[in-house]
Order: sequence, then structure tokens, then C-alpha cells
Amino acid sequence: MSDTNNSRTTEGADNTEKQSEIRYVPVEYVSSSESEYQELDLLELVVDVWKERRIIRTSVLIFFILGVFHLSFGPKNYESQSVLIQEARTQGSQAQQLLQRLGGINFGSTGVEQGSLPPTLYPRIVESTDFQYALLYEDIEFARFNEPINLFQFFSEYYTPSFRERTYSFLIDYTVKLPITLYRIGSNLLQNSSSETDTVQVEADNRIRILSSKERQALRQLKGRIIVTVDGNLITVVTRLPDSKATAEINVTVVEKIQEYVTKYRIEKARQNLEFTESQLVEARERYEDAQQTLAQFLDQNISLATATARTEQEHLQNQRDLTYNIYNSISQEVEQARLTLQEETPVFSTLERSNLPTSTMGGSFFLILIFLTLGVVVGVISVFVRKFVKVVISRIKVVS
Repeated sequence: MSDTNNSRTTEGADNTEKQSEIRYVPVEYVSSSESEYQELDLLELVVDVWKERRIIRTSVLIFFILGVFHLSFGPKNYESQSVLIQEARTQGSQAQQLLQRLGGINFGSTGVEQGSLPPTLYPRIVESTDFQYALLYEDIEFARFNEPINLFQFFSEYYTPSFRERTYSFLIDYTVKLPITLYRIGSNLLQNSSSETDTVQVEADNRIRILSSKERQALRQLKGRIIVTVDGNLITVVTRLPDSKATAEINVTVVEKIQEYVTKYRIEKARQNLEFTESQLVEARERYEDAQQTLAQFLDQNISLATATARTEQEHLQNQRDLTYNIYNSISQEVEQARLTLQEETPVFSTLERSNLPTSTMGGSFFLILIFLTLGVVVGVISVFVRKFVKVVISRIKVVS
């Protein structure tokens, strides 16, 4: 009986050992199997792409046609460029320091806060509506016209967008922007105000600028045709227009307006202080001349100065004259300092490269065709994968149903 129990115990232990036995698989075998599966999957994808190469060829052909269309029917613009150097501001006034060293002359503070306008803001200034609105009404010479006209007349009466622009605009307006297009059409039908009414409103309140529909369209056409880039103290101005002479003319105008705007901003406070001190100087001179004339008349009427009253009055008038003279002299010094400050605050621009007169239009880059071809390949491959995914999903649905 005991032998039987021992044998059963031994068999149970053997079964337990068998159940708890762990089999190890070499890592090399597992990794090699996974790599084989990956290679098979990649090879299968390549085969699928090769089988559907017709789709890829069609996609590449379509994008090639789009690239040729985009390159051939784009706007023909001329480009003009100019480069300016803005000199860096120096601390203090060399002329003022020189005058202070001569004879110990001490110029009092004029109270002018020296402001600065960093060149990095110049692109934002040029892109502003006020700046470009002023450009719209600048008379510019065009090669195709005998008389100068402004950009508003050109964009409103003579300019015709390129076929590519009209095509893209039509497709966008009646697909993506269809609700906005319908709203704009309805608004134009119900609009009763004219551009003349807008002009009267603008003249009535200069704080508010109300643009007519034609002015908005002209500003949209002007947008992107003026590019200002800043690299340290180098300011590059690039202009693009369909007319060669007008391109160079508008480039010169933009440069002049940038200089005018920056100069006005920088010297405004100094100019106001100079005007104020000059007006004070005129009043001080008048008071000094009046006091001097009063003293002279008194001396003419009292030649002997026999009485103490006369001598006292003479001293009073002389003191009054000396006081007005000291005030006049002090204000004269302030005027000189204000003039020096105004001279220092005026920014100095040097022309590194003048506006050039372009002789040929901007050529389209054939690198654009390569980009379109690459997009065609990418879209074609994605289409193949999407098509295969749809087939797999449809087959799974049929099996389940």
C-alpha cells in the first residue's frame, strides 16, 4: 500500500515538474522573425504601389499641369530694389558739449524726451492702411501712359488681374467662401451709399477713415507689392508692379515716405520745444526792447538827475532793463540748445543701393515645377494606401455581415 502511494506521489511530482517547465526561445529567433515580417510588409507595400502605379502617374500628370498653369499664367511683374543705411544714434551732443566747455556756458534742460523708433517697426509701418492709402494718391509716371497717374486710378481703371488670379479667386469664392460671396452679393445689391458720401464723412471727421469699395479693392491689390526687410541698420525696400517705370518710381516714393515718417516721429517733440522757445524768445526780446526804450526816454527827459526821486527811478528802470536782458539771454541759450537737439534727433539715412529701373519681368522659378511633381507623387502614394484601406474595410464588413 505504501509502495502504491509512493508511486502516485512520484507521478504527481513529475506532472508538477512538467507543468511548471518553461521553454525559452532564443532572442535571435524572435528578432529575426519580426524583421522578416517587417520586410514582408514593406515589400507588400512596394508591390501594392507598383500595381497601382497608374494612379501615381495620373496624380503626377495632374500636378505637373497645375504647376505649368501656375507658372505660365501668373502675373507679369517688374521688381525694383533699394537699400538704405540708417546711422546709429550717438549718446549726447558733441556740439552741445563743445559749447558747454567754452566759457563755462551751461545749457539748461529743455525737457525734450528723446524718443526712438526701432527699424524693426518699419515693415509694420509700410503695411499700415494709412501709409498705403497715402501711396494710392501719389502721382507716378508709367511707361505706358503719357501723363502721371496715381495707383488708385491704375488699379481701378487700367489694371486687369492675371488669368491665374481670376481663376483661383473664382474657385475660392464659389467653393470655400461661398457663404461670404453670397453675403457680399446681397450687400452690394442693398447698398445705397456711394463713394461721394464716404468722402464727405471722411472730411467731416479726420479721426475716422472710411474707405470706399474701390479704395478697398485698390488697397488689396497694393498689398504684398511693397516688401520692407530690416537687417540691423540695413533697410531693403522691394516693390513690384506690372509697369517697369512705375515700379522704380513707387520704390523711390516708399523710401522718401519712410524717411519722412521716421524723421517726423523722431523730431516732433524737439520741433515743438524749438517752436515754443522761439516764441518765448520773441516775447522776451520785446520786453527787453520796451525796458530799454523806457530807460532811454527817462534819461532824455531827466538829463541832470538833480533829485533823489529821479535817481531812484533811473535805478529802477536800469534794474528792469537788466532783468529783461538776463531773461532774454537765458531763453536765447535755450533756443540754441533746442536747435542742436533738433539737429541731433534728425535721423540720417545713406543710400547704399539706389532704386533700379527693371528691364525684364520677374521670371517664374522652375523649382516650383519640381515642388508640384513631388506633391503629385505624395498624393498618388497616399491615394493608393487609402484605396487599399477602403478595400480592406469593405471586405471585413462583408465577412461580418
